Amino acid sequence: MGIIKNKRTKEQGASALLVVIFSVLLLMTVSLGFLRLVIRDQQRTIEDELSRGAYDAALAGVEDGKRILQACVGNGNTDACAAITANKCNSVHTAKILSSTDNSTNEAEVFIKSGSVSTAADRAETYDQAYTCVKVQRDTDAYERNLLADTSQVIPLNTLGGFNQVDVSWYQPPALTPLELNSLATPLPARDSWASVGSARPPILRVQLIQFSNSGFSLDDFDINGGGHTLYLYPSNIGGTAFTFDALDNRRHISPEGLLELVRCNAAATPYICNARLSLPAPVNGSDATRSAYLRVTAIYGDTNFRVSAVGTKLHDVQPAIDSTGRASDVFRRVKANVELESPFDIYPRATVDITKNFCKSFSVSPTAYSPGGCDPTMP
Repeated sequence: MGIIKNKRTKEQGASALLVVIFSVLLLMTVSLGFLRLVIRDQQRTIEDELSRGAYDAALAGVEDGKRILQACVGNGNTDACAAITANKCNSVHTAKILSSTDNSTNEAEVFIKSGSVSTAADRAETYDQAYTCVKVQRDTDAYERNLLADTSQVIPLNTLGGFNQVDVSWYQPPALTPLELNSLATPLPARDSWASVGSARPPILRVQLIQFSNSGFSLDDFDINGGGHTLYLYPSNIGGTAFTFDALDNRRHISPEGLLELVRCNAAATPYICNARLSLPAPVNGSDATRSAYLRVTAIYGDTNFRVSAVGTKLHDVQPAIDSTGRASDVFRRVKANVELESPFDIYPRATVDITKNFCKSFSVSPTAYSPGGCDPTMP
């Protein structure tokens, strides 16, 4: 019996040793797994920070690109204009934006200073941020913008050459949302009934044209054909894609529904599902080559994004593009931004009166008192 007990004791000791070995191996495996996750998360955090740093550096390049535009277009600086024309990565140096002693032979990247960071050793301790390339384009293919419901945007159609047609595209539907493209329904529904609950529907786009000849104009010119017109573009599953501004005098048309032009929208089209080509009449006492024109675009029944381009030519100084590449350490980000030039002289009227509720006129004034009347401006 004693010999048997001895064997069992040895077997129990060997089993305990195996349990300890497997436990240690399991703990090592779990520890290595956690260590790997920590290292991966740390690396991902570093990459995210570098990516953000490169993006910030690219935005700094965009801001210096704006300075180039302002110096050229706003102040007539010849160095800045030459930098834009050359269309090279060292445009900031060529334009002498950073220093009056800079020149076009300088092709070095521009470092982004943070606090006292100035030397290479200092940069090595930070994100080592810089923008490596900035290009500015005054001539662009189109004008693009977001538009809120019942708001307008005036677009000056300044172009490189003559034109008599413009392309208008609008609405990018949200992903995974049913899209409605209905034929014309009369009378027009209330705003809350424009689209079914859970569905998306492109808004009506009102496009107003005002134009004149570069040689001059009188106010009476806008009351005759060629001076000003309006089109209401109604998104639908039927209709056309080409329309003309002088086909109908919308200012004197009696039926509101008769003003609507059905635009055939394609749910599979990208990036905009609704597209229309609009033909322009010749401006009063002028031609395509002497045209000065503006479009006023208004979204009715909902928000949208839209795009306007002149057929056969490019827009000039309407929405310049700035292409900037930023760097943080060895991570690069590229940003292309469209900007708009602002001038105190470019003041475009949006409307004579813009209202969303009642327009109250029931008031009275006497030498001693004022009565606002019974009109409620908050009611529809």
